[in-house]
Amino acid sequence: MRLISIKLHSIIDYLFGIFLILSPWIFMFGKDVSDAGSPIIIGILLLAYNLFTDYNYSLAKLIPFRYHLILDMAFGFVLAISPWILNFADIVYIPHVFLGAVLILLALNTNRDPRFNKLQMPE
Repeated sequence: MRLISIKLHSIIDYLFGIFLILSPWIFMFGKDVSDAGSPIIIGILLLAYNLFTDYNYSLAKLIPFRYHLILDMAFGFVLAISPWILNFADIVYIPHVFLGAVLILLALNTNRDPRFNKLQMPE
């Protein structure tokens, strides 16, 4: 059962994007550009497409929410495998895998049914 409403998802997205950007300092990694760069870049991209998604708290409703969830899962997957793609898994990989998995789980557990969203999160 998908328990996260679209409205809650929109709030979590902004907070998670900021968290991704700050994650190299929070988890104390980032001595190399490649290991710090991937969560920072994905965090910036997440914030950027949040601003254009058709949901609460966006500037322009250009990206359908369904595609937004696909982007969430794709970027979560890229973040999770980035230590091996960018060759820094011997330095750090746990934060990247964990944060990528959280992004994927957030997308998979968001309810897209408008009736659920109106019942759970009144506007």
